[in-house]
Amino acid sequence: MPGRPGTEENEEFVTVTENRAAAPEPLSSAEARALARQHGLEEAGVRPGMGTYLKQLWARRDFIRVFSTSKAYAKHQGSFLGQMWATLNPTLNAIIYTLIFGFILDADRGLENVVAFIVIGVFVFRLMDNAISSGARAIDGNMQLVRSLRFPRAVLPLANVITSLTLFIPTVGVMCLFTLASGYIPFKDLKVITLTWHWLEIIPALALVTLLNTGISLFMARYGYGKPDLLQVLPFITRLLMYGSGVLFPITRFVSGTDQTSVVIRAILEYQPVAVFLRLFRMIMMDDVTIPYDPWLWAWAGGWALFILVGGFIYFWAAEERYGRD
Repeated sequence: MPGRPGTEENEEFVTVTENRAAAPEPLSSAEARALARQHGLEEAGVRPGMGTYLKQLWARRDFIRVFSTSKAYAKHQGSFLGQMWATLNPTLNAIIYTLIFGFILDADRGLENVVAFIVIGVFVFRLMDNAISSGARAIDGNMQLVRSLRFPRAVLPLANVITSLTLFIPTVGVMCLFTLASGYIPFKDLKVITLTWHWLEIIPALALVTLLNTGISLFMARYGYGKPDLLQVLPFITRLLMYGSGVLFPITRFVSGTDQTSVVIRAILEYQPVAVFLRLFRMIMMDDVTIPYDPWLWAWAGGWALFILVGGFIYFWAAEERYGRD
């Protein structure tokens, strides 16, 4: 038997009214945050605390490893010689700079083996130079990834450092061979360098320079973010740093005065981080009378590595919520 007109509409109205009456009260902001934390949810676009940020980085360690090794493998895949260029590039640079500064300009200034001096300087500086240049484009060069996925942005400069280290490790053997062979060049009187137990110290020296490069890369990643013109200026800055750090000739060649100004300038140039690490590797490998073994140099290297690592990380982390949003 059909119901009275309007009965179904009345029942639906009553049902909706009852449902509204039974709806729970909205949560306060504090209750909503507590409920989100209980279920592992985080507010989007907000910088996490430093402890949480470090945990997030550690949780993505496998991604960093795979991402960095794949970048290292793909770096020279488009060339005919492929991965050989990772070794050929610094080798050819070392040969050219040695010919110009070691033989033509004779820039030894009292060194017992200028060839080893230049070879070690070119190889080690190239590793630090890569940290500067790759760090400056770490965010802008991966903007699609930054805007597509949510992850701690420090992953990108960290992966760049590991990529550079992966490419550098094979060149260490080439650097050692050049250093050992330099003393046997027939047309130049150079000291023969022998292999000693001190060469094992290359391993902790590499660990320290990797920490330094991590801090540099993190600093440059934030400083270079949103500054495309910086990439055009950066080669000139790194070239100035190369000449001011004693890569090709001793700093004392041009700053050798005994007046107070010269002493201060020489101290600044010799104890800035790049010069300290160049001297550290040379001290380990060369056994040159002009570069005596100084245990305090390890303290300088460790201090610089720790200071720049912590400072670079804090500087980068402080702008975490900005990357990809500006």
